[in-house]
Amino acid sequence: VTSVYAKTLGIKRAVALLNKNSYVHVASKLGIDAPVSMQNSMVGSILKFIRHGNIDSVHNISGGDLEVVEMPVQVASRLAGKMIKDVKFPPETLILALTRDSETTIPKGTNVLQSGDNVIFIARKDSSPRIERMFGAPA
Repeated sequence: VTSVYAKTLGIKRAVALLNKNSYVHVASKLGIDAPVSMQNSMVGSILKFIRHGNIDSVHNISGGDLEVVEMPVQVASRLAGKMIKDVKFPPETLILALTRDSETTIPKGTNVLQSGDNVIFIARKDSSPRIERMFGAPA
């Protein structure tokens, strides 16, 4: 309610922290620029904390069956130096974005992964441990 009121006062951008996921759609329809679900934010923070490895962020989607994860390619990772098309990712894994030297692109299969790259991917939740091992240094 406060964010809607702020918009009526001429505030250009309004952010609202919402208690229920179902309010996100409603808040968007009311002109809130950034409705944030407290539940989704907390789940992402907790997952990032309890996961092993160097995950930069985790977001559950589709009722928790899928995850969007941002993860760096480690210096000694098996992925460093490989073309994306040559990496055997688990089924139903899709790389969405690649950030290198502050430049984010939508990658192609011919992109070569380098240590220090940040990769954003979507995958089934049960595939995440395998993907985390792929991005880390070999044991």
